[in-house]
Parts: sequence; structure tokens; C-alpha cells
Amino acid sequence: MFERGDGDTAVTQCRQLLNSIQDIEVAVRRGDIYCLMVAHAAKQRDWPGAAALIEEMKRHTGDNIAFYLPQGEYLFPKTPFLRS
Repeated sequence: MFERGDGDTAVTQCRQLLNSIQDIEVAVRRGDIYCLMVAHAAKQRDWPGAAALIEEMKRHTGDNIAFYLPQGEYLFPKTPFLRS
């Protein structure tokens, strides 16, 4: 959906996955879902939205966010809100 330009629907479905499935980690890592949403926000140049998602991701995953959000051309260049 992100690739087809239906980002809002894709983000809504990602949120539903995060909120509705108790053992979501069995199927997919929460960090991967957050990564999709952060990448979408960055692609839209919604930097405050991307930063907010990263903060939310830090609270909910407890993982090293650099594992999910590599810096560079893949997502976006080095940004201050990626620092842990």
C-alpha cells in the first residue's frame, strides 16, 4: 500500500496490527512495523511525524532502533532524532 501511494491506509493498518494482536512478535517484529511507518513519514518529509514515531518505537520495542532504521539512502540521511 505504501508503494501504491495509499500511505494513510497503510499506516492505519500498521497501527491496527500494533494495537490488536497481543503476541505480534510471533508473526512480525514491532520494530519492522514502526520502520514502515517511519519510512513513510520520511518519504512524505513529515519530519515531526517521523520523530514522534521513533520516540514511540523506542518506548514500545526496547530494541536498538538503529537495527530497524539504518541511516543512509535507504531511509534518510543522518538525522538528530535517530540518536538514541
